Amino acid sequence: MAKYLRDTDTTLQDPKELFNFYLKGGGFKLNEELATLLKQ
Repeated sequence: MAKYLRDTDTTLQDPKELFNFYLKGGGFKLNEELATLLKQ
């Protein structure tokens, strides 16, 4: 996955922001989005 991210010049969200989002109850939404992306 790291190679794909480097090759496509994909920018990731700041880990602190991602963790705060998860702590605020966004974990369920994040898991839904991840499941949707993996199904593609």
